[in-house]
Amino acid sequence: MTEAAPWRLTTTPPPPPSRTQTAAFIALSLALTTPAYPEETLPQGDCAAPRASTDLHHCDLAGAALAGIDLSDTRLDGVRRENANPTGAKLVRARVQGADL
Repeated sequence: MTEAAPWRLTTTPPPPPSRTQTAAFIALSLALTTPAYPEETLPQGDCAAPRASTDLHHCDLAGAALAGIDLSDTRLDGVRRENANPTGAKLVRARVQGADL
């Protein structure tokens, strides 16, 4: 009769991640991704009447009244927005890299 060696430890593998952790990871990954379309496909927006899903990177919105305007999925890279009033503006997935906020 052989006995197990006392120096040999048996380990069990760690449990798989919970569904909650997996779902949270997927939700965070989706939230941090850029829009599915490249900015080249966005139509050029009207600087006088900005709206969602447009490319406004060429605009100077300094002093503009942006309160309550939907600017979701809008490209605002490099835009001047000094003294603009963005209170209540919807900026979901808006790109603002290099914008003067």
